[in-house]
Amino acid sequence: MDEYNSDIQKYGVDKKFGRSQQGMAEPGKPPRLINHPPYYGIKCKICLTSMKGGLKINRKCQVLGHFDEVIPGLYAAGEITGV
Repeated sequence: MDEYNSDIQKYGVDKKFGRSQQGMAEPGKPPRLINHPPYYGIKCKICLTSMKGGLKINRKCQVLGHFDEVIPGLYAAGEITGV
C-alpha cells in the first residue's frame, strides 16, 4: 500500500503494475490513493469450465465476419481464435 500510494503521489501512476487509470468502473480517470480503511483482498484463481470457440480467422490471422469477409485491420492470435 505504501509503495502504491507513493507512486501515485510522485508519478501519478502505479509503477509496479503500470496502471495509469482508475479502472473499468471509472475509465480514463487517474488512479486514486488508497488511504481509507477498511481494506479487502481476495485470492483469485483461473478455472476453465467450458470452451465456446473463438473468432473465425483465415491463414493470415485476419478476423472474418459473418459472411467470411475480412474485417480490415483486425487480426487475432492465440486462444481468442478458438484454434
